[in-house]
Amino acid sequence: MRTPKAIHVALLLAGAWTPARAQPRHVPDVTTLAAGHGQLVAGTPIGTILSRDGHAWRWACHGGVGYEPPYQPPYAVSARGTLFAASHDGLAISRDGGCDFQMAGGPLDKMYVDHVVVDPRGRVWAVTSTNGVENGLYVSRDDGRHFARTTLRSRTVWFKSILVRGREVLVSAYDAIGKGTNRLYRSTDDGTTFRELAVELPAGARLIFLLVGGQGARAGGPVLATGFVDERPVLLRADATLRQWRVVLSAQELSGVAIARDATYAIVDGALLRATDAQHFTRTQAPVHPRCVVAQDDALWLCADLRTDQAIAARRRTKRWEVLGKGGLRALTGPACETGGSVGRVCGPLWPGLRRQLGL
Repeated sequence: MRTPKAIHVALLLAGAWTPARAQPRHVPDVTTLAAGHGQLVAGTPIGTILSRDGHAWRWACHGGVGYEPPYQPPYAVSARGTLFAASHDGLAISRDGGCDFQMAGGPLDKMYVDHVVVDPRGRVWAVTSTNGVENGLYVSRDDGRHFARTTLRSRTVWFKSILVRGREVLVSAYDAIGKGTNRLYRSTDDGTTFRELAVELPAGARLIFLLVGGQGARAGGPVLATGFVDERPVLLRADATLRQWRVVLSAQELSGVAIARDATYAIVDGALLRATDAQHFTRTQAPVHPRCVVAQDDALWLCADLRTDQAIAARRRTKRWEVLGKGGLRALTGPACETGGSVGRVCGPLWPGLRRQLGL
């Protein structure tokens, strides 16, 4: 979405924005973002970019975090600032702001972790979808140091996404064999026991529908999921029973949805949309061309479009936007950390070549 001229001028006068300059060559796109508790983590095809203040940004290569391109892992951030990256080789964890990542052991060792979330009580939840083994939902109550299996497990189902709302835990999944039926599981006792719900999706719906989270998600509120109907990306809303789902948004491109405290936000065909009832969306202003959206720490966070914006992200608190990572990819520094760490050792030799490739 293009910034209206008046807002663009106001941002220039406030020093919050700089006019567009020639962009680096082969600019990648931001595809995932996790924010909160003093940490920002963005996933791109060239690797991960990290920040502790939204102004200084470091780059980390795929191997430094623990995954292979072109996969872009979902990230999560705990209240202690611990970073989690869901990888096809396990769950990568950093406790020093992304200088060093180590893979979680125990039941997540070598598992394909599809999604990881941290709930408001600090518990870390992860789901797996690994070939030929028993998959399920796992939980940690000590900031990811130890994970335990829950009662939700199967050898024929792949588990895809998690939504925690108070004592309610929802998990989406689909069959690993056969026709790949969508499945939805619900717990009302903090993930102790689960039951499967009989889901009725719109005609033409196909795999995979992913549950939508955000700091505004609450027990009794609307439950949303993204998916595809007739090969078109859609936003789905469940009825009160969580069984029947209907389309509330359809687009050429649906690149992000988040439930904030004031409204639900979606990135549709490059524009930021807002709905206070989670179903009637209207276009709203944004200081960047948004590519993804996250609601965390009483803030709304947007990924900037690195191809057009001179920024990496934007943050809104108390109705005021702040542009972060001014200069876009030019704001990046190499992977080295003052404390050392495996990321610098693994990624350091690759940084000069990447800078040349991007024209930085």
